[in-house]
Amino acid sequence: MPTLAQVTVGTTGADYTDLDTALATEARDLVTSDELIEFIILDKLTGQNPVDIDGAWVCDATHYVTIRAADGSGGKDGTTDARIKADLNPGATKACVIGNAAYSDFFDITGVADYCVVKDIYIENSHAWGYRVIDLAYDADNCTLKNLVLKAGANAYNCIQLGDISSKAGFCLAQCDGGEAFDGLTSGHIGTYVNCVAVNSAVGFKCALGGTFINCATYNCTTDYHTPASANAASTNNAGSSANAADIPGANSITSLTSSAFEDVSTDDYRTKSGGALDNAGADASAYFTTDAFENTIVNWPVGLNEPTGGGTSYTLTADSATFNTTAQDAGLNAGRAVIADSATFNTTAQD
Repeated sequence: MPTLAQVTVGTTGADYTDLDTALATEARDLVTSDELIEFIILDKLTGQNPVDIDGAWVCDATHYVTIRAADGSGGKDGTTDARIKADLNPGATKACVIGNAAYSDFFDITGVADYCVVKDIYIENSHAWGYRVIDLAYDADNCTLKNLVLKAGANAYNCIQLGDISSKAGFCLAQCDGGEAFDGLTSGHIGTYVNCVAVNSAVGFKCALGGTFINCATYNCTTDYHTPASANAASTNNAGSSANAADIPGANSITSLTSSAFEDVSTDDYRTKSGGALDNAGADASAYFTTDAFENTIVNWPVGLNEPTGGGTSYTLTADSATFNTTAQDAGLNAGRAVIADSATFNTTAQD
């Protein structure tokens, strides 16, 4: 079992104040040292230099790099009990990473960082002229982006580029003012997007060079899906504002999507709304992920960021009449066996 190494990055009381410095300094052969390593963001990091996961890292399926928000830090919405309200405006105490608007991909993950995981955090680079917020190189294999909120300015290419067919992004929310929220630019290498949501972007999802899109949705994008017919044939159950299913990649499209499908777009709350058009409207994507943006195990697959019911439906059974001997129940519970009441009267019609 690999040893878990943890490195903190924050404004005070942390191992490092700059994430890129932390990654460069800690870089090593994790396979030889038999380690997993987590870089844990403690609070709001601003003016951060571009982050490169390259150089001396050596990783494999059981020895890899994870970047995440601290437990209980409110890495998505500033609260301790929910990982995502899905807001695009980080609060003063939210654990997040905001770039210094350098002319570079902000998170640049190269082939030496196979199996890298970035999760549970808000990441923004407001400028990034012609670059991306997260760029997975074409040889960065089996990487996972999960539960992210990403924002890029008017000059960026996109928020995420999945460069390898084995990599995946799930339950991510992205806004790219002038470019594509989700994209892949290396033909034949683009990976899989599962339950991702693009909002307020020039293009929601760019499908021109392939890629698989499952249970994804767009809102208030100039173009929902660019060249949807070029998406992988496995794409399915995606949603967009167009009334024409051909404008949405894959089968089982949800057309004419409106704000009513989300909790409250006026407050940037893009959670899937219970009973809305996206609730219980997704395809089973458990081959890629089994939990939603709240880390609840998914029972009825939604389109979008979360299963509104938090896993299944509960039912309350009320009999017309019932009499129990509580002593017998207690004895049954203490013995770890089924409870059998000494006496009980049920109206079976009421039960049904």
